[in-house]
Amino acid sequence: MRRLTIIITSILLISCATFKKSPALNEFIILSATVQKWHGGQKSSGTGIHYKIIALANSNNVTIDSLHLAGYSAKIGIMKGNKAAETIKKGDTLTLKVGTPNSIALQLNGTVSYNGNLIKKVTFEKLQDLYYP
Repeated sequence: MRRLTIIITSILLISCATFKKSPALNEFIILSATVQKWHGGQKSSGTGIHYKIIALANSNNVTIDSLHLAGYSAKIGIMKGNKAAETIKKGDTLTLKVGTPNSIALQLNGTVSYNGNLIKKVTFEKLQDLYYP
């Protein structure tokens, strides 16, 4: 019995030592994530919520798709500098943006879907409300 325990323990240790984390989980790194409510300056000009994520591409093969909040999903706009990102290369700093209508409650936790069916959790820092003149 002792011999069997040693064999099983050895197999488990070898399995753990050779296990590698999936590289897909690190295809982009979230550097910061903020959420901010905005209000139009003129009556009936609107309100909404801006979600913004600054991310670092850690792969040439990442396709970032949508932001998912409780009860709401939206396609993510991806920017490199001042322009829409047509291609993403390893090392690129990306700005991911989503605007939601005010009817959606501000949320501090969500997920980002990428590469078809992979999901990365994100926690947003709430900024002060923005009031346009």
